[in-house]
Amino acid sequence: MKWHIYLIITLLFGSFGGSLFVHSNQQNADHQMVLQINPVPEEKIAKQGSFQIDSSDYSYRYLSDGVLEISLVDGNNFQLKKVKNQLKNIGITSVNATLMTISSSNVTVTGLDFVDDLLGIKIIGADNVTVSSSTLGNQTHSYGIQVVRSSNVLIKGITFTGYSTEENFTAIELYDSINVTVSNIDFNKNEGLISTRVFSVSNVTNLDIQNVKTISSFTVSGEFEGMSIVGSENVNMQSFSLNGITANGYSIFELINTSTLTFDSIVLNNLNYYEGGFDGFLIQNSSQLNITSVEAKKNSVLTNILDPSGKTDFNLFRILNSSSIKVETINLENLIPFPYGLHLFLISNGVNINIDDMNTIFATTGVFNGVVVTNSSGIMLTNFNYFFGISSSLNFISLTSVSNATIDSITSYANVATAKLELITLNEVEDVDFNLIALLTISSYSSSFPSLGFSIQNSRGIKLNNSFIQSVISSTQPVYAIKISNSSDFLLNNSQIVSITSELAESVGVYIDATNNSMVSNSQLNYIQNTKNSKEVNDITSSKLSSVVLDDKGYGFVIVNSQNTTLFNNILYSTDIWMTKDAISTLTLINNTVNGLESNLISLIAPNDQIIDVKNQPVNITWTAITNPVNSTDSYAIYLDGDLVQNGTWISGEEITYTITNISMGVHLLEIVFTEASGFNTSDIVIIEIKETKPPVFIQTEKSTIVAKDADYSLEWRASDENPDTYSILRNGTEIDFGHWNANESIIYSLSTTTIGTWNFTIIIRDIGGNENRQTIFIQIVEPVDLFLVYGDEDITFYKGDVESFNFLIHGLDSGNYTVSIDGVPTVAGTWKVNEEIQVNITDLSIGSHKIIVVADDPLHQSLSFDVLVTVLPPKTTTTTVNIKEKLGSVIQEPAVSNNLPIFASIIGAFVALGLVVRYKQGKMPRLNKLLKRKKKSSPPQSSGKKKSKKSKKK
Repeated sequence: MKWHIYLIITLLFGSFGGSLFVHSNQQNADHQMVLQINPVPEEKIAKQGSFQIDSSDYSYRYLSDGVLEISLVDGNNFQLKKVKNQLKNIGITSVNATLMTISSSNVTVTGLDFVDDLLGIKIIGADNVTVSSSTLGNQTHSYGIQVVRSSNVLIKGITFTGYSTEENFTAIELYDSINVTVSNIDFNKNEGLISTRVFSVSNVTNLDIQNVKTISSFTVSGEFEGMSIVGSENVNMQSFSLNGITANGYSIFELINTSTLTFDSIVLNNLNYYEGGFDGFLIQNSSQLNITSVEAKKNSVLTNILDPSGKTDFNLFRILNSSSIKVETINLENLIPFPYGLHLFLISNGVNINIDDMNTIFATTGVFNGVVVTNSSGIMLTNFNYFFGISSSLNFISLTSVSNATIDSITSYANVATAKLELITLNEVEDVDFNLIALLTISSYSSSFPSLGFSIQNSRGIKLNNSFIQSVISSTQPVYAIKISNSSDFLLNNSQIVSITSELAESVGVYIDATNNSMVSNSQLNYIQNTKNSKEVNDITSSKLSSVVLDDKGYGFVIVNSQNTTLFNNILYSTDIWMTKDAISTLTLINNTVNGLESNLISLIAPNDQIIDVKNQPVNITWTAITNPVNSTDSYAIYLDGDLVQNGTWISGEEITYTITNISMGVHLLEIVFTEASGFNTSDIVIIEIKETKPPVFIQTEKSTIVAKDADYSLEWRASDENPDTYSILRNGTEIDFGHWNANESIIYSLSTTTIGTWNFTIIIRDIGGNENRQTIFIQIVEPVDLFLVYGDEDITFYKGDVESFNFLIHGLDSGNYTVSIDGVPTVAGTWKVNEEIQVNITDLSIGSHKIIVVADDPLHQSLSFDVLVTVLPPKTTTTTVNIKEKLGSVIQEPAVSNNLPIFASIIGAFVALGLVVRYKQGKMPRLNKLLKRKKKSSPPQSSGKKKSKKSKKK
């Protein structure tokens, strides 16, 4: 098989530059190289010729347009350095190649020396290619060596040096290839780079990398990336070393969607960074990875910016959504990312993660996290050592939502936390075994947080064996060697808790809160004390308690809200109070020894915490303590809020009673201390709260209703209580009104009805004792339906004695209520309905004027009102009918003599009187002919009878 090699070199300022291509050409019987010279005058070079390199025959000829064809007649070992020397004979004195592309099979490129030249090597679609023993420098390409869709490629003995490119640079890129070996790669004097990546690997199978290192210090202005491996499998890397690099930030290894990967001997030393942060290993969506021997020393941050996001933190390992990962032999020394965070292992959604043999010495940092695991299972952490560290917040191991974990041989020594100390924290953890945990000489200077050796919450099945917690000290805050809460099935066995001290607050060996089925056995608790106020166990005379129940002394065991706790075969020495419990906890004590003497107390029946109504005093509080033998009792003392209120001797099995009398409202602490004949002190604490226990009572409440938009409507409540305090009104859960209320007085809230919709309103009423009552209603605001008066608002006049009424008709939504008031006195009330006339009898009204007011509403809380003026006249006067004709006829027939003048005057007077009567009844003075034609009997004047509507008057 014959092959062709093409070299294209472009001339720049008397030098040649171009590209070298190696590819297959079946039509030609020899290997060819083509030199592109642009421009090269024909007269300055020979037209054709030949030369020999190491018994390999080359020929050349000038074609046209600056193209020089060089033919390798025999041989396949291309040595560009020697070719360059031969080109001098034909007038080409300098060759600066920009690219060599190899797309053939069975090609060997060796001995390249491009310290002063520009070269990138691309192997694409090739098989059986070797690039070895070469130096590449002054790159202008974005990569040094690139392998694409190739197989059986060996890259060996390559030194990258002297880069000056302004682009982001990757030394070796491997894509879509099989069986690639890379070995003995050196980086030297890599200055002036914006961003550097050593390896980029994607979709490569069977990759072997050996002995990659930096051999001198350099600076990268941007990010430095060591190796990115994506979608690959069967990757083996031996010996990868970075030393003395300064960059804005680091991402050393990205391993994404990879499987079956082995790393050995990783060295990351003297790597300084700025605000870009440091990521050692990012392992994501990968499986079956083994990483052995990782060393990181003298790595520091070089900036001091405000970074609450954690971007500037130092992260050694981040393992996400991965399984079957094993990391072993990690040595860390002099890591100084202060004041930023140092996180050694952050693990999320992992399965079967094994970390073994990790040593951390001399770390100065902000937040320190050794191993943080969330939402994972099958976790194994073994042989961890933390020596000499200073942190603002210190946490060695944190497990959240983790099941089936084993933590073995963990040692922490001489570490200091300035803000927060929680050495080992567990939350929502199940079935975790701890063995050989040693937390030694650890100090906290926090002014806000208690110090915790073990913090266990919401967990089940935690076992702690063969462990040692010693010299945990806090300057101002409480110290708890082990604090477990809201958990079950806890075992502490064969362990020691020694010298747990706080200078100004309480110290506790084992604090068990709301935890069922726990046991502490075969363990020793010594010197659990408050250093400023320490007392010997047999010298307790008072117990001034704080609001958190415990005072500033040392407690061996504290049991609160817990059931089925067993203390078996434990030894305590020099601890202020060896054990205390609350009323509801159940406890079994077996063979526990204090100060060399075995406690004979086997049972303590204690009362529950009490809430007592202030009116119900006196109340008896009773304890019963049982010892074996019965004659081992001595004395007891009862303290109320720290003051001695009762003492005496006690007898095994007999009740001791203290009576609560005339205690003020509030919370009070009642403690009894039993002293055995041996000098043991056992205490029990009862919290007494005196308060008013009966809540306020509503005597008027609202109902859920529908209200028309823009209607006037108010919510109203009334309540009763002897000691009312405050009320709150909530709309859809948000408080909209607050104030003080008085018994039997209305609480009124004017409702806004401008917006259509439905809201819930809740009123909460409270008394000074904190008792409360509440009511919730729903108010729906809807479009209004017109409410109006059809008729019934005209004034009325009638005679006393006549039967009279006034009628009205209302139109609106179905029906509603009405009230009729006469002269300001409500007289008639009822329900109106659509198209149903309402008649009100007013016959019995007295003579004179009366004002009648009608007020009506509808189910939408719209209202209208109207008034009617009623005039009642005196009863009608009885009149005699006069026959005027007859009267006139008799007068006319009389002689017209002077003595008839009085008679005529009488007749005229009668007419005048009659005319006045008619005028009074008709309201006008009629002429005579009309008077003669009127009816014999006039009806009383009434209203006009016209129907008049009136629109609703909305409030």
